[in-house]
Amino acid sequence: MNLGHGLSLNSTAYWIHEYGPATGLNTIPEVGGYQGSATYGNLGLPYATNGRYTTEVVDPWRQDMSGINASLVWETAHNRVTAGWWYSYATHAEWQRFSLIDYSGNVNNINGQYPIKLPGDMILSGFNLNFKQQINMGYIEDAVRLFDDRLLLRAGFKAAMVGRAATDSAAGAEPYKNGSSSFEPMPQVAVSYKLSSKDQLFINGTTAFRTRTNPESYFGYLTPNSPTPTSTPAALKDEYSIGEEIGYRHHGLYNVSVSAFNYNLTNHQLSSEGYLPGSTQLVYTSINAGGQTARGVQVELGLGWWNHFSPYVSAQYLHATTDNNFNAGVDYLPTKGKTAVTSPKFTAAVGLNYDNGSFFGDFNLKYVGKQYTTLMDDESIPSYVVSNLTLGYRLTKIRSLKNPQIQLNLVNLGDNNYLSGPQSFSASAKTRTGIFGNTVQGSSPVYLVGAGFAALVTVATSL
Repeated sequence: MNLGHGLSLNSTAYWIHEYGPATGLNTIPEVGGYQGSATYGNLGLPYATNGRYTTEVVDPWRQDMSGINASLVWETAHNRVTAGWWYSYATHAEWQRFSLIDYSGNVNNINGQYPIKLPGDMILSGFNLNFKQQINMGYIEDAVRLFDDRLLLRAGFKAAMVGRAATDSAAGAEPYKNGSSSFEPMPQVAVSYKLSSKDQLFINGTTAFRTRTNPESYFGYLTPNSPTPTSTPAALKDEYSIGEEIGYRHHGLYNVSVSAFNYNLTNHQLSSEGYLPGSTQLVYTSINAGGQTARGVQVELGLGWWNHFSPYVSAQYLHATTDNNFNAGVDYLPTKGKTAVTSPKFTAAVGLNYDNGSFFGDFNLKYVGKQYTTLMDDESIPSYVVSNLTLGYRLTKIRSLKNPQIQLNLVNLGDNNYLSGPQSFSASAKTRTGIFGNTVQGSSPVYLVGAGFAALVTVATSL
């Protein structure tokens, strides 16, 4: 909305609704299992094997997010000042149910037992979460253009206030109520200078923060197999990062970008998922890995269209280290100076596009170096290479069909077997003696397997 005198008012409101189930498998006791810390009797259901039931675990969830972002902008010949406020309100509800699986592997309301209930008609459940979050963020930025718009100076400041409240109404939940509040200031600055119409130097300074990423981290995880939670609420501080970047860009027939960066993080949070023993149930945890320093160089080079071809190459060198020893609970592990997890020293990508208006194609190849998955650097994912190919043809107009085309996608051309990343992290894969002489048990992380070869054909058109 134009208010005159260089002033304008902008406002955007939104609402997002999401829902779905998380599923897994677990075995639970026929007799003497647990609802929270209380023991239940004989469930009296069929299909028990050696005193245990095989069950499907279903965690239905729903999430609503709404908010409004409003800003006032004042523009002059050389200045643009923006001041605004963002408010967000979100709710998340998630509960757990167990359903019986018969000897044929079928699951669906067996003998009217979905979900499985205890005597007294109480639903067997590990958690029943209700989570609320409010965010208030004020911000202001000033952008100044000087020397015939060759020099651009931008400075800004944000202040974020995040409040969270959560309850777990499952029987035996500890704690029943939890929450957190955060206030984080985030200044930033950016400077760019045009050497010519195609060349630019830039330098940026940024800050950011992150609070814990999932509602489950506010509570212990209960299971029918144990009277005590299999995980405990994480006492996490907000992650805060300060970053600096300096570089050069060129655009034209060829495009070049070269930059060097440095990031310092405190209370670095690792989002981890692990399986409950003897099950495919995932437990979400957050790990405070402490301080981290990451420095490196990025290079990108691309050529504009030449004889219908356009090649591209990029590479990154990264040196990321942990800045302090890790608190493993019973003792500290000597992780200071170790290479940070999921921080490959070298990554690279090569691409080649072709398009003559009718035939088109794209080939890309990616290399990712070795990545450690434990804070002690005693287990890692090997480096891997994966490549993909796209081939297609655009047809001429067919009656009312406009721009019809057929496309073939070939994924993982070499059918390479590789681990694409960790699903969980651990302090150490090996059992070790800590700095103060106490034994720290080791555990191996869980990994994600990369997709194998696949061929997909798609036909598309517009009307």
